[in-house]
Amino acid sequence: MKLPTMRIKSLLLTIGLLGFVGVYAYYLYRTREGLMHRGKYTIGYVTGAALTVGSGWTLEYRFEVNGETYTGSRREESKTNTAVGARYLVKYDSLSPDWHQVYYEASVPDSIRQAPRNGWRHRPWPDPAHPEASAPQPAARPARSSAEAAMWREMDATQASADSLEARARRAP
Repeated sequence: MKLPTMRIKSLLLTIGLLGFVGVYAYYLYRTREGLMHRGKYTIGYVTGAALTVGSGWTLEYRFEVNGETYTGSRREESKTNTAVGARYLVKYDSLSPDWHQVYYEASVPDSIRQAPRNGWRHRPWPDPAHPEASAPQPAARPARSSAEAAMWREMDATQASADSLEARARRAP
């Protein structure tokens, strides 16, 4: 039995479209997972900007990780700082920096001159909209006198000794 040519073409087109959608979905998943679990931050610099009718600004940018330069571009509907050299936050996958995202809403403060060669593990300055992305703040330690400090050291040593005895007791037959 011979299938009509038109049916074969539509079947091949459907398979091709499903394959394309599958590859694109994997690309989005891989990017999201890499940024979420292995993401680091660095500074991206605007290298060019073009205003496109109907779709806003297309900004081109570059950033460096471990001395290697990466580039990208992204459309932005709102007017941001499009000047060449403007600095924005970029989050990248630490294993594959080609997988990255630029945050045009997060311009880099003038107080930050440059990023570490391997980036920041956490966002280096507070983000009022997303406080969970900022670096964790160390717990404030109360000021102690030398007598208090000695007392706390003694208590810690006593607790360590008790923990050690308890562990030995659990191992005993």
